[in-house]
Amino acid sequence: MERFDVLDENGARTGEICTREEAHSLGLWHGTAHVWIARPSAMLLLQKRSPAKDSYPGCWDISSAGHLDAGEEPLHGAERELKEELGLSVPGFRLRTIGVLRSERITMPRGKRFVDREFAHIFLLETDSLPPLSLQREEVYEVRWFPAGQCLRAAEENSPSFCLISEEVRLVCSVLKP
Repeated sequence: MERFDVLDENGARTGEICTREEAHSLGLWHGTAHVWIARPSAMLLLQKRSPAKDSYPGCWDISSAGHLDAGEEPLHGAERELKEELGLSVPGFRLRTIGVLRSERITMPRGKRFVDREFAHIFLLETDSLPPLSLQREEVYEVRWFPAGQCLRAAEENSPSFCLISEEVRLVCSVLKP
């Protein structure tokens, strides 16, 4: 069972631990690691979430993202998520730290209230090429490259096919090489 550190409104650990279900049903603040994979040509690799996911099923999302386990550091969480979801073993020194984004979203997937209050630790992996990926089918249905500008427009317009946060996409786009 997944267990997360409960965070306060400033992102500091409170000393409490919760389950994934508690975090999202009670709206507890928790940490995540988001890894964006980009080509030098300002193309972003997005994953299409599995249709079985409890939140944003079938939507285009960040290259790799997930919750931080209790006691886990963000960089380790980023490395772990890349390995689990995409089958990529990437040493932490290759991941560029972009920042931390505090976000709060309340949705009703499958008719059930889902409160997502998180501090997302955002990383960027810039690469010319990727080895063949091994997708974790419970999480990732497929992956595809998108122009960064298209991702930003989709986020700003709240496109129902995407579950991207416009502030985060703007942050990532601001550090991409032109």
